[in-house]
Amino acid sequence: VNSSSIREIESLRYTYGAEVRSAFSGFFNFHIGTEWETMQVQTTIKNKNTDNMSFLDLNFSLSQKLTFQIANERYYFGSLDRDNIYYFTDLDTQYVIKKNALTLKLTAQNIWNTDNFASYYISDTTISNTQYRLLPRYFLLKMDFRF
Repeated sequence: VNSSSIREIESLRYTYGAEVRSAFSGFFNFHIGTEWETMQVQTTIKNKNTDNMSFLDLNFSLSQKLTFQIANERYYFGSLDRDNIYYFTDLDTQYVIKKNALTLKLTAQNIWNTDNFASYYISDTTISNTQYRLLPRYFLLKMDFRF
């Protein structure tokens, strides 16, 4: 059917985005960006979907001993029946008690406690939805000890 002259299929896919990263010598740096993906399939009907992923990573070096890293992500999945938006934030903190010997780390994952993640894909014959169950929010305290 797809290779015959029974019907014409026009499929378009565009991916475009931008990002900026800082390289300051001070205590603060960032990395920000976004990417869009537009898919369109047209036969006798027209299906169009636009997804977006944006992120903002913040790095703080308050001293040689104490650092913070915050990673934020936003996913937008446009679909034919409803829109899906997901937010994720992770935090990593590190405190060096004794250089090359003892370090404490605190990690927080999935701070907004998002429990599932769904995305859509369209083609000329299907519209599919993929869903993932995610780990719940958790905090992890670690200690690195070297001798």
